[in-house]
Amino acid sequence: PNLGVINLKDVVLVGIGAIGNGSIWALSNLTNLKGNIDLVDNEEASLSNLQRYVMFSEKDVNSVKVDLVVKEFMQKKLKVSPYKMTWAGYLKSRNNWNIETVAVAIDNKKDRIGIQSSLPKTIFNSYTESNLLGIARHHDFINSACLACGYIPSQKERNYINEVADNCNIPNLA
Repeated sequence: PNLGVINLKDVVLVGIGAIGNGSIWALSNLTNLKGNIDLVDNEEASLSNLQRYVMFSEKDVNSVKVDLVVKEFMQKKLKVSPYKMTWAGYLKSRNNWNIETVAVAIDNKKDRIGIQSSLPKTIFNSYTESNLLGIARHHDFINSACLACGYIPSQKERNYINEVADNCNIPNLA
């Protein structure tokens, strides 16, 4: 459909895995994009995840994900900037936490909570679970639930150190 001009004023896509690949594919095929988008991922493409990535092939294994996808964008009025780093590294290099929109395409709650803690104006969170793909929209931190709110425990959880000890069969010495 003719969507007209789409202005990405200040958008950051975090995570160039399965969902990030699909997002890049869709965005790179919209001819009327303009503005700025930063791509943040600190990993290289791996053979073990290749079947999940629509834009990578075996020749891309061990290549930097953000460098692989940046070349997909051909829109002349769109500035695409790759950042091979973590979210914390990106914030440090950006030196400005006034972020309009973050699209979250990562798969762990610790990093999602870290993204929320930087207080972007709008967050779009994507997720996958068994037989499920979803998007949660967080338009206004002041008046609606934030990204981290989805991770407030409803029951007592074991801490990370105890989980590791259990997984490694290390007895509880307390």
